[in-house]
Amino acid sequence: MSHTAVVHTHCSNCDTFLTGKHCHECGQKAGVHRLTLHELFHEVWHVFTHTDKGILRLIKDLFLHPTSVYQGYFNGQRKKYFSPVLFFLVTAGILAYLYPHVFDYEDKVTNMHNEFGRAMYHMVKYRALMLLPVEALLLWAVFYKRFNLAEVTVFMLFCIGFTYTVRIFVIPFYFLFITHKSFIDNALIIITYLIIMWHGSLVLAKSRPGYIVAVIVMVNIFYLMDGFLQLYLLFDNKMLDNQNVHGFANALKIMYTF
Repeated sequence: MSHTAVVHTHCSNCDTFLTGKHCHECGQKAGVHRLTLHELFHEVWHVFTHTDKGILRLIKDLFLHPTSVYQGYFNGQRKKYFSPVLFFLVTAGILAYLYPHVFDYEDKVTNMHNEFGRAMYHMVKYRALMLLPVEALLLWAVFYKRFNLAEVTVFMLFCIGFTYTVRIFVIPFYFLFITHKSFIDNALIIITYLIIMWHGSLVLAKSRPGYIVAVIVMVNIFYLMDGFLQLYLLFDNKMLDNQNVHGFANALKIMYTF
């Protein structure tokens, strides 16, 4: 069955009178046709590969030219880059789907059945959502003279999404070196916070020594907040008095022991 394009005098999306091939109000094409699977899959492919604002372009730029991404988005280049909110949600969703398979493979190969590790990882998505607004507020409190709260929030969304992307790319190595899973986990923790320090130093601190120190301090505060929230979710109000953790000082030692 043929799906011939139909030309309308008014935009099907916003009903604006059309004067060209695209609506000058919302940007939708003038010629529309019945939705097909081909078009749907094309849209999915477009999201990941579009040269102007695809997610792969964003990942490449966050790796090679992070400053231009943040400053460009702050300065109004909204159409050029993939949405920071969607980037965070997409990467978090992919990671949440893939990483449990690492535990499954570990169980199969080593018969470890690391249920404690599974429980800790299960809380990652909750911890990220709970901590992100708090972390953005704390960063804004330090850098409010240079950035507003929305800009700091965008920084966190892009930066954390990028760290999730790195974790996604590393997942195949778990299956190759599953007996070294704990080493890979610890290496990724270090890489994650190095990325946040790197991007924070370039974008928020703008390479100024005093502000770089502030970024390093804030990243360590975020690390401790995440660690203590993890302990609280696992052990509730007995988080500093159980068989794994004995007091505040011991909790700090565990968090900084890789």
